[in-house]
Amino acid sequence: MRIEDRVRAATRARADLVRDTRPLDLSCDRPATARRSARARQVRGWLIPFAAAAAVVALAVSLVEVRDAAGPRQGPPPAAPAAVLAHVPRYYAAVVPNRSAAPDSPTTAFTVVDDHTGKQVVDFEAPGGSTLEGVSAAADDRTFFVTFKDAVGESVNWSVWVIHLEQGRPYTVQGLQIEPMAGAADLEVWPSPDGREVAVLSDKVTGASTVTTLQVYRDSPTAQTSPRTLVPLRTWTAAERDAAVTGLSGSTVSWLSDSRRLAFDLPGLAPGAAGYVTEREMDTTAPSGDLVAASRALFVRPNAGQSACGELSVTPDGGTVICGTRVAAAAGPSGADCADQGPALVAYSLSTGKRVGVLAAYGQACAAGAAVPVWSDAAARDVIGLFSTSTGGSSRVLGVAVGGKLYSLPLPASPVQAGAIAF
Repeated sequence: MRIEDRVRAATRARADLVRDTRPLDLSCDRPATARRSARARQVRGWLIPFAAAAAVVALAVSLVEVRDAAGPRQGPPPAAPAAVLAHVPRYYAAVVPNRSAAPDSPTTAFTVVDDHTGKQVVDFEAPGGSTLEGVSAAADDRTFFVTFKDAVGESVNWSVWVIHLEQGRPYTVQGLQIEPMAGAADLEVWPSPDGREVAVLSDKVTGASTVTTLQVYRDSPTAQTSPRTLVPLRTWTAAERDAAVTGLSGSTVSWLSDSRRLAFDLPGLAPGAAGYVTEREMDTTAPSGDLVAASRALFVRPNAGQSACGELSVTPDGGTVICGTRVAAAAGPSGADCADQGPALVAYSLSTGKRVGVLAAYGQACAAGAAVPVWSDAAARDVIGLFSTSTGGSSRVLGVAVGGKLYSLPLPASPVQAGAIAF
């Protein structure tokens, strides 16, 4: 069955659950029209007796003390205004729970969301018995790569689709034909900023070792055929003992803005150091060979205490690494894993290795949860992250960090895993 037929069948299976998707108007990006305006309170005048005013002040102070005694609270951040939306990509893709399946079903669906309006402009379920695993986005803000896996006996087969938003119609879909990927435990596909190459990072677990493979392919985005065949350019591999404990699942590949250098996670390179993970950089024009020899270490991920990094991402200029903290449940404010804020995006300088500061945090102090960086501008002035907390009730926010403030973007459905959302 052709890919287009599979998509149509998957979309029809969901048609009674979602509204029809109208053709996209991509002629221009309209700024949000709704703006919040703050109104100053009017001064009451001098008719209130001083004694009554003093009583009001005393009551206000006592209420603040009671509120603080009950513990800090934080509601959802305000919606991102037009000035913020103008600096971030308009569309994002996500893997979400399949709404037509049972609550505990692993079946997944794919959606593309307009973060200006909150509308889902692409929406279909995983075809057949496939499971949607991950997504990535091209720099044009119109093209998304999605990976599927199918269990075949004890092995796993992978396939990759390219979803492209078109002028005057919802979207087109193409398959990507790359070298056989059967048996890979994890697989990620990331297009370069200039759209000319695609990086494929995968790992296979064999006994106590994990073999990581990084491949770079030449792409032809203008090709009309489906599947679209990619030409292999170079391949690098690395074998790490006991790396399956940490794994590559959820790791982030970051192309730098020159479309030549690539940053990625590689676990298990320090014998005896449990959970040791490095962020590495390599020049993708280097000859094929050993992945470790062809790359260099950039940053060692903090893996314990308040600064534990669940996810890392390198900014396009190669100067900053963004850490998404992971805060474990703690017994109290003095717990070893208790941070002074909720899950946060923290910036580190790659030139010094030192922490620069917190870009944004969500949730109350000591709240258990995690933050995942999903997009950044060149120098981490505007950063998008997915924040989730489980303290005081589960909540999830897709937020933009700008100047130390956090603004929310529409999140119609929660991604099923940290790596399954892309701008």
